[in-house]
Amino acid sequence: MSKANTNIRNQAINTKIPQVVRLAVLQRDGGRCTHCGAIDTLDFHHIVPPEQSGATVLANLQVLCAPCAALKEKKKTVR
Repeated sequence: MSKANTNIRNQAINTKIPQVVRLAVLQRDGGRCTHCGAIDTLDFHHIVPPEQSGATVLANLQVLCAPCAALKEKKKTVR
């Protein structure tokens, strides 16, 4: 991997989700977990992780509650 590609990859991994994007995701998802519909312990998660070149854009983000996020993480480590 070239140095330029490495820098871009590192920037993507370390990128925080901008507030305007967070608000758009929250509004799109109706302020609920996209998996179970919960309204508590919500957070933003990449569908395709930044480590796998997933972008921090509206189409690649979702709102998940803590239990669903933990389940998603568990499934990811099993693969």
